Amino acid sequence: MRKLFSVVFLLSMAGALLSAYLLWMHYAAGGIPAWLPCGDPASACQSFAHGDYSEFNGVPVASLGLFYYLWIAGLTAVLVFSGYVSSEIILSFLAVAVAGMLADMFFAGVLVVTRSFCSLCVATYGVTFLILLCAAVTFRREIRRDR
Repeated sequence: MRKLFSVVFLLSMAGALLSAYLLWMHYAAGGIPAWLPCGDPASACQSFAHGDYSEFNGVPVASLGLFYYLWIAGLTAVLVFSGYVSSEIILSFLAVAVAGMLADMFFAGVLVVTRSFCSLCVATYGVTFLILLCAAVTFRREIRRDR
């Protein structure tokens, strides 16, 4: 399981980098150079980063994603380095991964309804899906081990 947690750690760090970039886009207000990904002021990424769905109760959605990915990274780092894994930790890991995927499904729906396409947002959805897949595999292995 250590290898799988290492993969999740790397995935969560990639998600954290993407979320940090999206958070920077949120606060940059058009100050992103056009040569950077989604830097064109007319891009769907820019309109989505500053649109109605860019915040939840005044908190940028990208910061929630950043918190999510850093939480997963911290959890998996502890699991990799300590070697301690319990059924409760695996279950909480799966629950958080499911919650992350549900949130991403909502925001993917927003992209579809608004007819926008933010490649960075979609990349975070892919990272979240892969983390969920790893969590499901880990949970299944834990169930088999407990039998």
